[in-house]
Amino acid sequence: MAFGPKQLDGAALAAAYADLDHSAWLTAQRQRAAEAYSEAPWPEFAKVSYHAWPLFGTGTAAGVTYPDGLPTSAGVIVRSLLTATDADLAPFKDYLFKQTGPTDRLTAFHIAHLNSGVLIQIPDHFHSDQPVVLNTRLLAGQNAHHHVLVVVGSDAQVTIVDRYTGEDGAASADSVVTEIVVGENSQVNFANVDAFGSNITAFIRRHATVAANGVLNWTAGVLNDGNMLADTSTDLVGTGSTADVKVVALATGKQTQGLNTRVTNIGRQTTANILQHGVILEKAALIFNGIGHIVKGARGADAQQENRVLMLSRTAHGYANPILLIDENDVKAGHAASVGRVDASQMYYLMSRGLTKDVAQRLVIRGFLGAVLTAIPLSTVQQELIDTIERKLIHGQTVAHQQN
Repeated sequence: MAFGPKQLDGAALAAAYADLDHSAWLTAQRQRAAEAYSEAPWPEFAKVSYHAWPLFGTGTAAGVTYPDGLPTSAGVIVRSLLTATDADLAPFKDYLFKQTGPTDRLTAFHIAHLNSGVLIQIPDHFHSDQPVVLNTRLLAGQNAHHHVLVVVGSDAQVTIVDRYTGEDGAASADSVVTEIVVGENSQVNFANVDAFGSNITAFIRRHATVAANGVLNWTAGVLNDGNMLADTSTDLVGTGSTADVKVVALATGKQTQGLNTRVTNIGRQTTANILQHGVILEKAALIFNGIGHIVKGARGADAQQENRVLMLSRTAHGYANPILLIDENDVKAGHAASVGRVDASQMYYLMSRGLTKDVAQRLVIRGFLGAVLTAIPLSTVQQELIDTIERKLIHGQTVAHQQN
């Protein structure tokens, strides 16, 4: 059973990655993470037993990111994390690893073994309807540890799509960590689409902070084929800031997917919405942990969440765990959660119109997931998600028929 190394050798890591690091500052951060690793706790994913998963792959080769549609406006900065010099990193040092430092074992390992990443800075007053698309291909057997930092200035508007795919082939243990900084009065539409292959065991951590009157519309498509942990969190630090987080997930085969989705209301008059919809087939397990936290002093805050799971197999395991932590009186908060099966009345209606049971079932599920799919800000990516969902559903239905 693989529980990871007991400790990391910072000096050995610095030597191993010397050819990749172009910044002494980055090497120092790598060593700091290595030192923190042995004392750092495991991240908590309720109802997911993952400590024996192979999450600790090493190597200097990693994924390849292909930026597409990058803005050409003056002031936009895009850098490769590993090839950035100390001077290149200067605009990012106040933010890099600040939200996602080595505070847990898996993140500490990620930083210590960084072998891929991209940095983006969007200047004040930037407005564009053209989405920035980051396409990252995770290479088979290469153990990618990929880091993304997006810093958006004040009074800006930008749409970013962060897509991940994986090659078939040798198994790998990958990690993706993303940091998003939303400036005052800015609106960021961020969509991550994760479609790792069955050969990849992954740890994903994404964190955002939103300043006063900022808006973060966050859409996540979690459609991986292997075992995966995903922790998505947002801190509403400024007065009047808003986060609307939508997550769609599909678990098939024997995979386990554990998802933590958290929004913390820190500033006054902040608004948080979490919507998570998931579907489970075959012998898979899907766990939604939705956490809304209103801290002391966040007067007038509003925290709402909805977690719903559909199970299409009697051997599937699904959990929808809503958690509300409220430390202030003058607030609003609410949650809804359900784990169940496809609505029989909807099935009857569609089948009475001549559709087969399998087609009717897929249409009902598409409608169930539609609230999230339609929020993806790029039509081509929407269609890719729909195609992936259709492929997984058809495969799951085929397996079910073979077992009956």
